[in-house]
This record gives sequence, C-alpha cells and structure tokens, in this order.
Amino acid sequence: SPRSRLIPTSEIYRFPYFQKIAEKYRENDKFALVGISLDRGEKPFQDYITSNKIGWPNILNQGRNDIAALYGIRTIPFTVLINPEGMVVETKLRGDGMLKAVEKHLGS
Repeated sequence: SPRSRLIPTSEIYRFPYFQKIAEKYRENDKFALVGISLDRGEKPFQDYITSNKIGWPNILNQGRNDIAALYGIRTIPFTVLINPEGMVVETKLRGDGMLKAVEKHLGS
C-alpha cells in the first residue's frame, strides 16, 4: 500500500510479485488484488498509483473506509490474503511466499 513520497524499499521490492500474481490470476473470479493506501490525501495517492503504473484497484484508507483498522494494519507494507468467504487465511506474506500462498489457496 502506497505512502506519500516515502516508499519503503521492501515495498518496491514487492511490486514485481504483485504484478506477477495479478497477471497470473486476472481471469480467476475467486481472486482480486486490491491495494489499501494510507496516504493522507487524494493527490499523493493518485500520483503514486500513476507514477508506479499500478494496474490493480487501490482504495484510499480515509474516513469511513478504515480498512486498515478493520484488518489490524498498523504498519506498511502489510499483506493479507482473504478467501472468497471473507476469512483472513494468510498475513505478512513476502516475496515468493505471496505467490506460494495464492497458489496454495487457489491452485496453480
């Protein structure tokens, strides 16, 4: 999830994994990749998505859309894998672990 102008190195490192997963499962109706941004305003949020060519949906976590609080997200980057029933099945995934977790739950 993007943060205004200060992007942790570990987050940039994850983009290729996110892109690979998004491409592999884009036709799977049981999979959706969604970013939750903790930016403090619409402009930094939109600028980040545009400049990094992020091709999956992103939500600005503000006001009533406090998704971060709902899932207990206090730091970024933070990954959550939620099954089609809405249950959290994996968290804090990194690198190849993200792809392996998605494959485990959806099949290769």
